[in-house]
Amino acid sequence: MKIKKTIYYCCLLSALITISAPASAAFYDKDGLQVYGDIRLRIETDYQSNKADGTMRHDRVRLRTRGRLGVNYSFLDYFSVGTRIRTGSNASQQSPHITLYDFNTNPTGSNDVNFDKWFLKGKFKNESGEAWGWAGRNGLPFWKQNELFWDDDVTPVGFAAGYKFKLDKYQSISINSAYLLLPSGMRDLAGDMFAGQLVYSSSVKDDTFTFASGIYAMGADGNATDLLKGNGLRDYTIVQTSAQLKSKVFDIPIKVGADYIYNMKGYSSLSPIAYTAMHHNHRQGFILSTALGKLKKQNDWLVGYTYAYIEALAINSSYAQDDWVRWGSATQTRGSDMKGHEIRLGYSVMDNANLLLRYYIADAISTSEDGKRVRLDFNIKF
Repeated sequence: MKIKKTIYYCCLLSALITISAPASAAFYDKDGLQVYGDIRLRIETDYQSNKADGTMRHDRVRLRTRGRLGVNYSFLDYFSVGTRIRTGSNASQQSPHITLYDFNTNPTGSNDVNFDKWFLKGKFKNESGEAWGWAGRNGLPFWKQNELFWDDDVTPVGFAAGYKFKLDKYQSISINSAYLLLPSGMRDLAGDMFAGQLVYSSSVKDDTFTFASGIYAMGADGNATDLLKGNGLRDYTIVQTSAQLKSKVFDIPIKVGADYIYNMKGYSSLSPIAYTAMHHNHRQGFILSTALGKLKKQNDWLVGYTYAYIEALAINSSYAQDDWVRWGSATQTRGSDMKGHEIRLGYSVMDNANLLLRYYIADAISTSEDGKRVRLDFNIKF
C-alpha cells in the first residue's frame, strides 16, 4: 500500500509542478555581477530496509526541498569573489535538504540556512594553458564523474590551485592541488586534507576521453564528534583512479565510466576504534557507470545506470554521497560498506528545469543491512 501511495504522490507532484513552472528562468548576469540559484522539490520513499542486526526499519515517505542562492562578482579581468547560502541542517555537511512533510509522522528535523561557499578566485589564460586558484570555502577542486567518493554538497575550507597544459589542439594535461580543512556539520571544522590530482583529456569531434588519478591524505584531529564510525579519529590516504569516455550513437550522447578506489592507510585489527578493527583490511572499491542522453534543453531525456562496490574504509563515508542509503543518523550518512545499483530516468521540462527519477538497491558488504529507495526530484535553476 505504501508503494502505491508513493506512486500516487509522485504522479500528483509531477503534474502540479510541471503545470506551475515558469516558462523562463529569472537570472541576472550583468557588469560582472552574476546572481544564480536553484530549487529542488523531492518526494522519496525508503522501504524493505534491514538494520545491521537484521531487524526491519519502518518504511517511510517524505516530501523534501532544497534551496540555494549564490552571487559571483568578477573584476580586473582575472579575479572573482563569490558566496552562496543553502538550506539544510547545521549538523549535516552532506545534505542541504529539509523535510517539509513526513507521511509517516516521523520528526522532520531542523530547518537551517548556512553559507556553504565564500571564496576569492583567480584564473589566468595564455596560449600554452590556463592557471587557476582559489581561497575560501568552495566545492572539491578535482575532476570526478560521480559523488560516491565525495558529495558535491560537501564544501571544505582552504586553498586550491592548478594548471592546465595544452599538449596540442586535442589533448591536455591538468595538475590540481589543494590543502583543505574538513567540515563537521556546516559550522565546525575538524581535520584536514592534502590532495593532488593529474588529469589527461583528449577530445576529437564527438569523442572525449578523460583519465584522472589523485591522492587524498586526510588527517583526523579528534574533534569531529558529529562524524560516524570513528571518522573524526581515523586518518585516510586514498587513491582514486577514474576513466570516462563520452561519445554519440545515432546522435544520442553516451557516457561510460569506471573508478577504482584504494585506501593505502594501514589499520590494525587491534585498533581501539571498534569499527577500524573490524574493517581494518576493507579498503577498496570500484564503480561502473553508463548514461544515455542528457538534460540540457527542453524535451531532453536521460537514462543511466551505476553499479558500486565500496568497502567500509575505502572512503571517508562522512564526505561521500548520501543518496544511495538510509544508513546513519538524521544528519550523517554512512555511504560505505555498500554494494548496489542506481537506475535513473530524467526528462527536461524546460531548458532550466527537469524531472529526475532515481531507484536505489543497496546491500551492506559485511552485515545484513540493506534497503531500497525511490526519489523523484523536480529541479529548477534560475
